[in-house]
Order: sequence, then C-alpha cells, then structure tokens
Amino acid sequence: MAKRIYDRWPGYTVEDCDCRYCLYYGGRKGGEVDCLLDECCCKEELMEAIAREKGLERMKKPPEADRRPWWER
Repeated sequence: MAKRIYDRWPGYTVEDCDCRYCLYYGGRKGGEVDCLLDECCCKEELMEAIAREKGLERMKKPPEADRRPWWER
C-alpha cells in the first residue's frame, strides 16, 4: 500500500527567511545588513512566517495561564 501524505507544506519559517540565505545578500557593513536590492524580495514570506509563528505561540499557551473568570476577560 502506498504511503499517503496528509500534512501540507506549512510554509517558510522565520529562520528560512534569514538574509544570509538570500541571493541578494551583500554582507554586513557597520553591523547592518547590506542588501543589494532597494527593498527586500522576501518581505511577504517573512511577514507570513512571523504571523504564523505568533499564532502558534498563542495556540501553545495553556488555558490555565489566565485564571480570571470568563466575564472579566
């Protein structure tokens, strides 16, 4: 029987969107990243990765962390 893949590709992570892996990375000068483009070409992927990881952090938070009654939240 063939193995089925049920999970879809989740997308890029913040580590994947690091400037060091970019084609247009020009190194560091004075502690700042020197990009060879005027605007980051990976901006959309980076924003999606940040939003996805923030959402995962919220989902990992245990419900017992907020012990106030539901009507006071």
